[in-house]
Parts: sequence; structure tokens; C-alpha cells
Amino acid sequence: MDSIYFWVPAGILLTPLLAFAIILFFGKWLDKLADKIAILAMLSSFVLSVSLFACCVADRGATAASNPIVTSFSWITLGGIDLQMGFLVDNLSSFMCMIVTGLATLVLIYSIFYMEGDSMYRRYFGFMCFFCFAMLGIVLSNNLLMTYVFWELVGLGSYFLIGFWFYKPPVAKDHHYQELKASYATGIDERYLSPAHAQKKGFVMNRIGDFGFAIGIALFLTVMIAVADLPGTKGLNLHNGPLNFTTLYAAKNAGVFNLVEILGMKGTTLLTLAGMFTFMGAMGKSAQFPLHTWLPDAMQGPTTGSSIIHAATMVAAGVYMVARIHPLLTDGSLFFVAMIGGITAFLAATMALVQWDIKAVLAYSTISQLGYMMIGLGGNAYTAGVAHLFTHAIFKCMLFLCAGSVIHACHHLQDMNRMGGLRHKMPWTHRSMLIGTLAITGVPLFSAFYSKDAILAGSLARAFEMGTLHWLPFILGMVTAGLTAFYMFRLIFMTFYGEPRDQHIYEHAHESPAVATVPLMILATLCLGFWWSGHLIGGDILAVKPLASATAEFEPKGEEVETTTVTKGWLDTLFVSPATVLPGTPQAQTNPPNAAELREHHETHHKAHTIASILSVLMVIAGFGVAWMMYISRSLQPDSLLSIAPLNGAYVLFSQLWFFDRLYQDGIVPAWKKFNSACWWFDANIVDRTVDSTATIVKFWSRGARSVDNWVVDKIVDMFGWVTMVAGQTSRSLQVGKIQFYVCVTFGVAAILLLGLMLAFP
Repeated sequence: MDSIYFWVPAGILLTPLLAFAIILFFGKWLDKLADKIAILAMLSSFVLSVSLFACCVADRGATAASNPIVTSFSWITLGGIDLQMGFLVDNLSSFMCMIVTGLATLVLIYSIFYMEGDSMYRRYFGFMCFFCFAMLGIVLSNNLLMTYVFWELVGLGSYFLIGFWFYKPPVAKDHHYQELKASYATGIDERYLSPAHAQKKGFVMNRIGDFGFAIGIALFLTVMIAVADLPGTKGLNLHNGPLNFTTLYAAKNAGVFNLVEILGMKGTTLLTLAGMFTFMGAMGKSAQFPLHTWLPDAMQGPTTGSSIIHAATMVAAGVYMVARIHPLLTDGSLFFVAMIGGITAFLAATMALVQWDIKAVLAYSTISQLGYMMIGLGGNAYTAGVAHLFTHAIFKCMLFLCAGSVIHACHHLQDMNRMGGLRHKMPWTHRSMLIGTLAITGVPLFSAFYSKDAILAGSLARAFEMGTLHWLPFILGMVTAGLTAFYMFRLIFMTFYGEPRDQHIYEHAHESPAVATVPLMILATLCLGFWWSGHLIGGDILAVKPLASATAEFEPKGEEVETTTVTKGWLDTLFVSPATVLPGTPQAQTNPPNAAELREHHETHHKAHTIASILSVLMVIAGFGVAWMMYISRSLQPDSLLSIAPLNGAYVLFSQLWFFDRLYQDGIVPAWKKFNSACWWFDANIVDRTVDSTATIVKFWSRGARSVDNWVVDKIVDMFGWVTMVAGQTSRSLQVGKIQFYVCVTFGVAAILLLGLMLAFP
């Protein structure tokens, strides 16, 4: 049975990669079989994902979160530390595989219609397979290092798709774009909006976040290596897979972060810092404030590519990673996550209010909804945050595909101001997009009502319990709920209702073929709420004492405990944080729950859920009402509203995208260029000249030294050689080999000596 949890994940992961390789190397000979190969591969992975989820639920059920199936093999061994690769299978990873492969299959089928006639048709299907392969690697990864490897591959896949039409010029020079854009279009720097620039912008923005991610991984690894040989950590076996998620969970619970001090930090402070740095990776991938500006520009790629980027890959990777490291996040890290999520949700929603491009509205909507997910994961609503990741993937994929159908039907027009009345021409697209709008706005009986409202409820409960700044994520999220309803119904009313505002476009508009509308209908069906609120799996629990109810020995002695039975849906049953203390775990045995505390906790959450649901519905009604009055009944005129100074100021701020793009492009980028220029000047005029001056001094010194060497040292040495040579020659001349010469020399020397003696002693 255990082999299933290795071979099935391997099949899920490698099947899209195999399709990519076949299309890449043999696509030229396969001609238009590329689409069929890609669809077959993705469908196969989807079937395997369904099988894996079914096996996981049947085998582990609700305990899979705290007891996942992990398979590993050695990858790199350094200094006795074994860094591993492998798969982690639990309810979260197996269900996310279903989301990724299922949506990718439908998008690829839709793409047959949308990408027809494109000169790079085959390449597109290959890139989609590679993109999904990289995302599945993140989903199935059992450790942070493997996650980081596939994290970068996901970035590469998005780079391929965002810049798919790399040959297109910037929109400032694109006459077709200029003809089709809104007359009042503002906020976009058209000099730097093109597929090629968008892919580079996404690459740079993500590198900033990934730098923090790498620091977070380094902090975790440093701590794990430092404590690996300590006596108290022998049972954790930290040498094998120190970055494995299950190992990190166990190490954190064992308090190993209290044993290491880095730069004066240890314990909770060190763990908080590591968590915040790691979350920076998610800020880049999931387009969170302030690294959010790349995602709207990513709309320069094919709409079908945008649908998968905004739904199940790339931006979903950041949320999934935060869900995976959730047990490692301290209260400080969680608050940071929730605050970034709240700010992102609000800012992006305000930008979506005034967009004229139908795809831009959905792009900013994605950023806002990702902020909601971060509010949930950081604000005591883990299950709701994960559930919103799933529900959002489905309705956002469908909304982008609907937008693609509208754009295709309107001859590539994306300006909602020139649409109107298209529900008569495109009934299936209209129904699907309306269902997606009802879902994203959180209307009861639709999917996001059971995920987004649970996020707001959890955030409100957190505010009740923690107070002060913890109210901010809830307030920002609740305001965003009203803004979401307004901009989504504005999109629906401007596109499908009212009178046609461009008769030529309206007359030529038509419904998409079945290959496009059938995927839309499937996705629209999955947006209905009963799929997510029902009780397909799971059942009743004891809400007053949910941790102790399974074992009688934990019940308080001598105290009658009132039990209230509530019903949990399958999401609440199957998707809980691994940090949750479940019955039978060591934590539950050593720290039995207190019935009074549990009762108070339940009452707080019940109260928060009631208040949040009521307020959320009221905000949806308010947003819908304002949109209706502005675009259907016309009782509110935008021009009259803009005559009010505060509203006009807000409009300018929102339409200019809060000036973030201007700040980056006209502020930070030029400042950075000037800084680089200053560094170049310092290097060229200070460092280089200092080096040159030193070299000149050395050169002159070398010349002087060379002269001394040539005329003093060398001459002295030469003199010794000359003296030796002369002495040698003289000595050699005396050795003639003739006795007569030797006799003459002897008598001559003797005569000289005698003469000297006679002169010395007369």
C-alpha cells in the first residue's frame, strides 16, 4: 500500500513533464497532435490525483494532516547532513493536485478554440504542461529545498507564458491597442507595457521575494544543523532531511529554536524572523503588497495562460506554501501574514473599481482574493483560507475563460465601455460569468460564501480574542467584500446588460463553440455552494470539547460538561492545520483541554461567525445596489459623483493604481540607475584612479629599481665575474706546460725576492 504513495505522486508529477518533452522534441513532426498529447497527459494526471485523494482519505481520513505519508530519498549529502527529495501526501496535497490537473485539463480543452491559428500553437501546449509540472512539484514536495527548486521552475513557466507573444511592441507603439483602449485609460505607463517587459517585470519582482525566501530557508537550515548533534535532539534525527516539513514541525514542537542564538536572537524571535522571511517568497509569487504590480501586467500573455496562472498555478503557489509552513509560523508571523493580506485585498479591490479592461478587473480581483486567503491563514482561519484557495481557483479560472470568450467574440476588444447587451449574443458565457460573479462576491448558496465568509469570521474571532491591531485585517476584509460586489457586478452590467454601446461589435459578436462553453458549464456547476458546504465526508462533532470528546479520560472529573452538537462539512473535517492538536497526540495527553475554555472559545467563534455573515451579506447587497444604480437604473451618474472633491480624489488615486507603478518606474528604478551610475563613477574615478596612481608609483619605483639593478647590482656582480675571468686567464697563461718557462719564472721570482731583501736590509 505504501508504494502507492510514491508511484502515484511520481506519475502525477512526471506525466506533464513527459508531454512537454515530447512536444518540445517531436512537435514539429507531430503537427497538431500537440494539443491531444497535452490534454491526454493532464487528464491522466487528474485521474491519478483523484485516485490519490481517495486513497488518502480512505486510509488516513481527518488524521492525514497530523500524520501524512512521506517518502524520501537522498539527494545531496554534505558534512553528514542529508538533504532529501521526496513526496508528502496528505489531504491538502492530494486535493490540490486534483485542482491543478483538473483545471489545467479544462483550460487545455478550451485552448483548442482560443489558440486556433496561432503561429506558436504547439509551443503553447508544451509550455502549459511544463508550467503544471512545476506547480505539481511544489504541491507534492516534502521539504523546503525541493519546494524552492520547483518554486523557481514555476517562475520559469510563468515567464514562458507571460511573454508568449514576445514579439509584440509596447502598447504605446501598438496601433491596434491604441484603437481599442478606453478613451480615459490612465494609470498605465504604456512605454513599459508589452509581453517582453511584463515577463521581465514578473521575473524581477519575484526575485525580490525569493531572496527573502532563500534567507528564511537558510535560517531554518542553520538552526537544524546547529542542534543536530545536541544530546536532546538525537531522537529527532535531524541529520536526515533537516528541511523536511515533518522534521521542522517536530523540531519546532521540541523547542529546538530555543537552543540556538543567531545575531542575538533565539526562540520565538528567531522563529518569527524565519517565518517572515519565508513568507516574502509568497509575497512575490502571490502578488502581495508591495510586490503586487507584476500580476496585472501579466495579462499580456494569452487569456488561457492567465486563467491557469490566476487559478491553480503561480499565484496559488504562495498561498499553498504558507499553508504548508503554517505550523512553523508564530503569532507574530501570522499577524504579519494577515496584515499584508488585508492591505493587499483592500488596495487591489480599489484599483479594480475603475478599470476599463475586462481582464484588468479580473487581474486586480485575483490580487484581492489572494489577500483574503492570507487573512485566513494568518487570522485563525486555516481551513477557510485553504478552502478559499480551492473555490477561488475554480471560479477565477472560469471568469478568465469567460473573459476570453467575450474578447474573442468582440474581435479582441477589451474595453467594457464599448460592450453591453452581450447576454443576448452569448447566453452560455453570460450565465457562467454571472455564476462566477455570485460566487466571488460571497452570495449565499455559492462557493465563496462558505470560504470567504469563514475567513472573515475567523479574523473577527481573532480580533475578539487578541484585540488592538488584530481588528485591522477584519475591517479591511469586510470593506473589501463590498468593493468586490461593486466591481464584479459593474463588470457584468457593463458587459452583458444595457444597450450595445458599439453596434458594429455587437452585431458581429457570437457565442463560442462547444469546446469552449462545455468547460465553462462544468466550472459553473462547481461554483455552486452545496459542493463545498455539504457533508459528502465527515459528520457531527462535539463543539464544546472537540479535542477531548474522543477519549473519556480527558473529561474533567466531578464536573458536568454541557455538549453542543454541531455539524461540520467535509472541508472542516479534512483540511486542518498540522499544528492542530488532535485526540491521542502527545500534546493532547500532556495538556488535556479545559471545558470552560473550550466553551468560551466556541461561543466566541459562533458569535463571530454570525456577525461576519450578516455584515458580509449587507456589504454584498450594498455593492450590488450601488452598481445597479450606476449602470442599470442610472439613478447615480458617475460624472456627478466625480464632482464631489473627495470622490474625485479617490478616483484619481485608484485609477493611478495608488501610484505604485509610477513610484517604481519613475522613482525607484531611476534612483537605482543613478545609484548604479554613482557606483560606476566611484569605481572609475576613485577606485580605478587610486589603483592607477599606485600602479604609476610602482612603475616609477620599478624603473628606479631596474636602474639600480642594471648599473649597480648587475655591475658589481659583473665585476666579480670579470675579476674571476682575468684571474682565471692569468692563471691559465701560467700553465703553458714548458719546463724552461717554469725555470725562468722561478729564477725571476727568486731574483725579485732577493732584490727586495737587499733593499730592505742594506
